Amino acid sequence: GRAEAAAALTRGGVLRGVRIGVRRYVPYFPLWTVWGVFSPSAYTSGSGRVDLAPLTGVRLWAGGERYRYEDTGASAPLFATENDGWRWSAGAGWSHAGWDLSGGLHTERGPGASSRGYRAALGRRLGERWSVRADGSSDRRPLEFRFADSTVRTAGLALDGRVGGQRIRGELRWVDESLDRPDAGAFEESGWRIAAAATFEIGSGTGVPPAVLRIPRAGGGS
Repeated sequence: GRAEAAAALTRGGVLRGVRIGVRRYVPYFPLWTVWGVFSPSAYTSGSGRVDLAPLTGVRLWAGGERYRYEDTGASAPLFATENDGWRWSAGAGWSHAGWDLSGGLHTERGPGASSRGYRAALGRRLGERWSVRADGSSDRRPLEFRFADSTVRTAGLALDGRVGGQRIRGELRWVDESLDRPDAGAFEESGWRIAAAATFEIGSGTGVPPAVLRIPRAGGGS
């Protein structure tokens, strides 16, 4: 089951918003799965976020969460175990005359693993219909059930616009992943990805002409 409670304050001026929340979650395992023989451990957390706008076009934000698992009742005589962790993130942005610049970083440390990373983006509106955006990120994350850390770096360029009634988007992205290991299992590989999409709007016109609606139905109805 799950229970959540949150309170938020939104206003103008420098302090744009504050949000705090708590939640409690207990996993539910269906009886037809093998996980039903286990007793799940409850998860409780508290979180908060603050949004600021100190100058025109400038925005700042920061947030974090502290969480804790209940005792599982399992013993580990050979090493000490942990049942709590935390995560936080912060960022800043600037918008002016069609330009938009943003960046942020995040980190998390939990039972047995941690991750951290950062990302940045720069966007520009090209008139009323087109926009271009460049972004980059780097994330260092653990791999489950493996003795290794993986670092993923990306950089991309995207173009978004409208042609007539259609929305068109294209993206070119470079992805590099490296696996840090003290043996021959270490590797690094990279590649390029290209994506394109088109969205067509249906039903946004004037509809069926009135003359068509006045055509008698089959069987003499109207």
